[in-house]
This record gives sequence, C-alpha cells and structure tokens, in this order.
Amino acid sequence: MPAARFELESVADMKLSRIDLFPIKSLPSVSVQSAQVLSSGALRYDRKFALRDGDGRMVNAKRTTETHLISAQFNLEAMTVDLWLHNSSEKTRVAVSHRKPLPD
Repeated sequence: MPAARFELESVADMKLSRIDLFPIKSLPSVSVQSAQVLSSGALRYDRKFALRDGDGRMVNAKRTTETHLISAQFNLEAMTVDLWLHNSSEKTRVAVSHRKPLPD
C-alpha cells in the first residue's frame, strides 16, 4: 500500500489529540502529554521493552493471545510497571530492565 500523501495546507490543519506509548511490546499503552522523538524517528519509551519467555524468546500478542489478559500501569520516571490480570485485584510491581532492550 503506498504511503499517504497530504497537501501542505492539510498537514498544517492537523492537530495531535493524544500521544500513547507502548513501553512494553504487546501490553497496554500509557498516555503522555509529550514525548521525545529519537533520531530514529521513534518515540522514547515506545516499544522499548518486551516480555520474554523462559527460553529468552520475545512474547507477543500475535503468538501468545494470553497477553491480552494482562493490564499494566507504567511509571516511566521510576521505570516500573504494575501488572495484573484483568479479573484480579492483585498487582505485581516489576522494575523494567535494560538487560535486553529492543533497538531504537
């Protein structure tokens, strides 16, 4: 599919209504007021981390549909995430690790 093309005046009329980041690939997003654009064009913290299985393979929602049952609340400054299953009130706080970050 070809990239969308816009006339300059239509781009000038566009407004950004919301910024959602997905710090951990395949988990829920976090809405932010502003975001840093990296030299790669990606947004800082967006899909920066991933869940990995016991063998170190990346877990994603396409192959592991159970990820849709996980709720998440991020604290990007503290680099922590609270995780829980949708039907549970028991949360687990996890420090986000830089051990194997995804590339920018």
